[in-house]
Amino acid sequence: MHNLRNPKWLLIINTLPIVLVFFLFWGQFNIVKSLLEDSHIAYWKIFGSILFILGLLNFAYTLFLIVRKRQVSAIYGWIALLVYIPFIYLYGEYADQIIPFSIPRWMISGNIVLYLGTFLMPTLFYSLLIVVLQFTPKEKSIMH
Repeated sequence: MHNLRNPKWLLIINTLPIVLVFFLFWGQFNIVKSLLEDSHIAYWKIFGSILFILGLLNFAYTLFLIVRKRQVSAIYGWIALLVYIPFIYLYGEYADQIIPFSIPRWMISGNIVLYLGTFLMPTLFYSLLIVVLQFTPKEKSIMH
């Protein structure tokens, strides 16, 4: 369990999925951008910018931990849960503004609305594990 706090896990669990979802959404955006109104493009920019900033902050934190040879703290777990859960919720709430119903469904990938939550789920799970580790006793008590 101690190995779970290694910051290199953040590269696999958070940074890689965010990069992948950016590529998927960038490709999707290029397909439908000519059909989007300015207000819809603004939602793409807002959510894309927020996700980019979150990914960049996470990457910077990971590099900081690796350089300083520290482990992921429980504070990271709490902050990640308190940031990513509302972000995913707001994305779901505004999904019809990001990909409006005026876009023909054959032009978009099957479940693109679910991609963001799917790709950020490992981060949520990892954050939850880090929080649980905070409350797990470090000593093993052997009961007979």
